[in-house]
Amino acid sequence: MKIDGRTENGVLIVSLEGRIDMDSSPAISEFLENNISGVLSVDLDFSDVAYISSAGLRIMLWLNKRGGQRKDYIVIRNMRDPVRAVFDITGISDIVTIV
Repeated sequence: MKIDGRTENGVLIVSLEGRIDMDSSPAISEFLENNISGVLSVDLDFSDVAYISSAGLRIMLWLNKRGGQRKDYIVIRNMRDPVRAVFDITGISDIVTIV
């Protein structure tokens, strides 16, 4: 898993590459926890994410709670169809903005 991120104008912009699963979720969680303080929203680029497990979905739920359960707090860009299907089936697509 490769994690790349920066903050611009109060938005934490994060690019992820690889699988978001039990093996990678601790590193993603740690990165977010270390960089999320004071941000207005989190923008995730999923163009290189091929798979997400329940461990990755838990990160989305944590982010949602952290953002005051605002749908516009988490923006996910460039999501592949198989990953989008997981978000739709589990209802996570209802708590994030997918563009």
